[in-house]
Amino acid sequence: MKIFIGFLNIGNFFINLKRGLEKKNCKVSLFLEEDKFSYSKKKNIFSKCLIKLNQIKKIKQLKILFYFIFFFEILVKLILFIYSLFKYDIYVFSGFNSFFYFWELKILKFFKKKIIIIFFGSDARHPFLSNSGNNFNYDFAIKDKLIHLEKIKKKINRIEKYADIIINHTATSHLFKKKFVPLLYIGFPIGRLMDINTDNYISKYSKNYYKKNILLLHFPSNKNYKGTDIIINTINDLRKEFLEKKIKINIKLKVITNATNKKIISNIKKSDIVVNELYSDLFASYADIEATLLNKVSLKFGYYLKKIKKDNPCSEFPKEMIYFYPEDLKKILKKYIFNYRLRNDFVTLKNFLIKNWSDENVAERFIQLINNYNNKSLNNIYIYPKNINYLYGSGANKENILNIFRIFLKNNKISNLFFHKKFKKELKSKLYFQ
Repeated sequence: MKIFIGFLNIGNFFINLKRGLEKKNCKVSLFLEEDKFSYSKKKNIFSKCLIKLNQIKKIKQLKILFYFIFFFEILVKLILFIYSLFKYDIYVFSGFNSFFYFWELKILKFFKKKIIIIFFGSDARHPFLSNSGNNFNYDFAIKDKLIHLEKIKKKINRIEKYADIIINHTATSHLFKKKFVPLLYIGFPIGRLMDINTDNYISKYSKNYYKKNILLLHFPSNKNYKGTDIIINTINDLRKEFLEKKIKINIKLKVITNATNKKIISNIKKSDIVVNELYSDLFASYADIEATLLNKVSLKFGYYLKKIKKDNPCSEFPKEMIYFYPEDLKKILKKYIFNYRLRNDFVTLKNFLIKNWSDENVAERFIQLINNYNNKSLNNIYIYPKNINYLYGSGANKENILNIFRIFLKNNKISNLFFHKKFKKELKSKLYFQ
């Protein structure tokens, strides 16, 4: 089994998956075109070329050379594509990109290659169920989202036509027609994080019942999307409240952006509580996993709390999720600041991660899919998009999500949004009966 993996390494997923597959005696090559957070230490010559070209493209002073650089990028990918046809049997891509934005899938099928596409969220999410900010011009946002909607729908149509296996998160499946394997069934391989020696890192709170100084850590990849302003304002409100009530707890907040993974891990170790994000449709992402394996509690918020287990019946979940509704941000922060026992809540999630999401276990499920994806015995794990009606997406307050739908539907038909019947019914009930 010779496997090609490319090109974007989301949260170190592909590096850990590669490691797990290699432990299962698969031959795997990983090709990257970006390594923003310096996850990968060893890179092949193709990855080095693509990453360097990507970096040069982003230099403003060299914009005049953009098309020249773009040409070389295509040339490198073309050489790699031809080379790969003679070497690999299975191709694994993220939903963000392939060699040529998934136009080459037809050629891969012609050569009888197995194609697996893994979607991670924003590469599949309906644009109207996502947001890059909580305060914006709705008219401009709608135009921008419609352009993006057309692009992403066409991309998904191409992928569904040629891919053998699609792995996707249930909360981002609204634009799909065909069945897929839920991302939470596969899990997030944590092999690299398992290398962190957490056994010797004993939580301070087992000895210290009360702390006068609490350090909260927040490291958003996108401040608007992660709800950073609301998190900062809420923590400032808590400071004022503590001052007025003469509560002798000093709350410190450290916000880190655009940092390497090494720097983030260093800051997690020094923190008391990680506040990850406010509007997430996952109960745990790589930020939460890193914090958990470093014996720190990571608070995550989102509207999918009620439906996530129902929509993923064949996926494993921890007994207790550290996942709350966004409206409860202030209440939850107070609980975890006051109660040192709650700050040890990471134990249940940590045990779950080590047992279920180790790189070997994820790789084992992955190999099972490759070998049996047409076997009826796996039918029970597949999810059908028409059965999903989760409404509030990710990265935005639910009122902003509903408002943009209200404004859009004044002059447009709901059929223009490519939603399934079940979702349309759910949307109408929220818009007209709230």
